[in-house]
Amino acid sequence: SGNIRVGNDVTIGSYSFFDASGGSILCGDASSFNRDVHLNASKGGTISIGRFCLIGPGVKIFTANHRFDDRELAIRLQGDAISDVLIGNNCWIGANVVITAGVCIGDGAVIGAGAVVTRDVPGDCLATGVPAKLAKVFKNFPSQENTI
Repeated sequence: SGNIRVGNDVTIGSYSFFDASGGSILCGDASSFNRDVHLNASKGGTISIGRFCLIGPGVKIFTANHRFDDRELAIRLQGDAISDVLIGNNCWIGANVVITAGVCIGDGAVIGAGAVVTRDVPGDCLATGVPAKLAKVFKNFPSQENTI
């Protein structure tokens, strides 16, 4: 539902759920979403995914985080903080990765399976873990200009 724009030659696996009611989901050409992928921009913000990306099974991406600034007020009454998520071209997001609001992942980045990405990841790098941290910088890794 909502503003969802998908490029050419994009594949979306079974049981995947894209919700953009109140926000936007944009996906570039030739990207692939495995099964059970959940993209949620329902409370606003934009999820933007570049060209030639591989999104593994069970990946979850959100543009909203619950606020909890006021410790005297119930969390559910404090509303949400909304921030865009940007994933560059030629990225591989491994199985069961969670990407939280406000994250930017650069071109050519790889996110290891099961990682929880709470901060930006530079391009041409591998990030793994909970929370995700830089594990490797690729040298001479092909950028999006050299992809297909």
